[in-house]
Amino acid sequence: MVDNQRVEGVQPIHQAVYAHFSSHYKASCVDQPQVDDLQFSTLFPSEGGTLVKPFSVEEVQIAVWDCDSYKSPGPDGVNFGFLKEFWAELKSDIMRFLSEFHRNDRLTKGINSTFIALIPKVVGSVVSEVQSVFVAERQILDGILVANEVVDDARRHRKELVLFKVDFEKAYDSVDWRYLDDVMRQMAFPVLWQKWIKECVSTATASVLGLNVMMRSLVQAKLFTGYSIGTGSPIEISHLQFADDTLLLGVKSWANICTLWGILVLFESVSGLKVNFHKSMLVGVNVAESWLAEAATVLGCSVGKVPFMYLGLPIGGDPRRVSFWEPVVNRIRSRLTIWKSRFLSFGGRLILLKSVLTSFPVYALSFFKAPSGIERKVGSGEETFFWSDLWLGGAPLCVRYRRLFDLSLNMMSTVAEMSALGWGGGGEAWLWRRQLWAWEEEMVEECRALLSDVVLQVNVTDYWGWRPDPSGGYSVRGMFDLLMSRGGQAVAATTDVIWHKQVPLKVSVAAWRLLRNRLPTKDNLVRRHIISQGAHLCVAGCGAPETAQHMFLSCIRTIVGFNQKLDWHLFS
Repeated sequence: MVDNQRVEGVQPIHQAVYAHFSSHYKASCVDQPQVDDLQFSTLFPSEGGTLVKPFSVEEVQIAVWDCDSYKSPGPDGVNFGFLKEFWAELKSDIMRFLSEFHRNDRLTKGINSTFIALIPKVVGSVVSEVQSVFVAERQILDGILVANEVVDDARRHRKELVLFKVDFEKAYDSVDWRYLDDVMRQMAFPVLWQKWIKECVSTATASVLGLNVMMRSLVQAKLFTGYSIGTGSPIEISHLQFADDTLLLGVKSWANICTLWGILVLFESVSGLKVNFHKSMLVGVNVAESWLAEAATVLGCSVGKVPFMYLGLPIGGDPRRVSFWEPVVNRIRSRLTIWKSRFLSFGGRLILLKSVLTSFPVYALSFFKAPSGIERKVGSGEETFFWSDLWLGGAPLCVRYRRLFDLSLNMMSTVAEMSALGWGGGGEAWLWRRQLWAWEEEMVEECRALLSDVVLQVNVTDYWGWRPDPSGGYSVRGMFDLLMSRGGQAVAATTDVIWHKQVPLKVSVAAWRLLRNRLPTKDNLVRRHIISQGAHLCVAGCGAPETAQHMFLSCIRTIVGFNQKLDWHLFS
């Protein structure tokens, strides 16, 4: 569809595609504002000389070794692992190629763009303090920390705060590279460096850098009022950036809203880097919703709420609330639903958990601390999973009745759905993959008895509750008392020993099952209705009930057998 008209045929489609992309990539002939009057940070002469000095073998080797060995292979399948493996043979060819580039500022046609990484991108002295990337010792979490501190300060002191999350189009769709030349000239980059960048432009960093200079000029001219944080020597924060991820912050005022709109439109005219106002978002703290709606209409953006996402993490959320972590939990749950864990061994499940699931919450846990000791409080039951959520008793029903969960056809049903189907005798909630055995029917009756006292409240939303203090909720003091009463340090020490990297996997799994009383001893088999009550005596014939504690600590016969096997193993 082109201008709401259907296009058919090879030639018309070819012309439509060509016209679409040529309109994006061709240089505009329209006169645009210049950046000559903006005060950019400039390079020192020594820094400029460092940028254009000939490449040395040592720095090229460091750049190659910094690249991942198994990522970004070219069309021929050659990656940086190949370069590292055969560095001695390829070193002279690579240095000859880089020397020709240094001398002629031209890249060979078809060269892999990953070689551009061998050229430094920016220098720390010209990067703004609000930019948390491209400079050593700056991290993505710096911007998240500042944004959360600003929102918390506004809440604590009941200040009015407005945040505008800017969404830029992709640089190659709209940026005018003449602007990039002007910025590099204003920042005193060497002419040779400017030629290199023209030859291999790879990011829109300099374009967004211009927005930083504009915002700084507005604040200095008192045309935009940022948010002041602190009491003694307050710091005024007007914007945060991570590459082109930009967050603008200021006090609530129509002057700020009008200035934001004007500076973004001006920046778009100067750089050609377009702002997606319809994808951008305006968020307020202690600001009336009616005022936000009017301001969003002026800016042509949507209205957001705290918490909102910035750089992949929520800003203004409360990590002590379980709802804060539900996106992470839902992501893990969605991955678990497609795994067939019953076909994996214990070791296979452990490897899968370590290699995949543990990486999901790492980014969030690197900044926020998750609470523990929670359970689901059921109202209507529409947001609580019947089997997998902890909402009834001390454990999820899928753990307490694992056998029934494996056989159920309603694994992903909510509490409300199971109740509607009927979980009483003969209810349609109990649909199985096969006919149940007698002992399995007994487990169903036990589960029905557990559900007999459950009453759903139609107009009440499900929520997470803190088990140690259901009425008062989670508190730091309550968590401290809980840890002190349980002696968590001893348990943690035991866990560290079991899962030590030098302990074989089979030994770790067996020790963990022993610690959690998950070994198939006869007392566990009786409890799961796998064997009869009368067959619970020790297999060694000592006449005592067979439990894990008895087998490994009390039974003389099994201890003697273990010692004999250990002596034989050491002797052999």
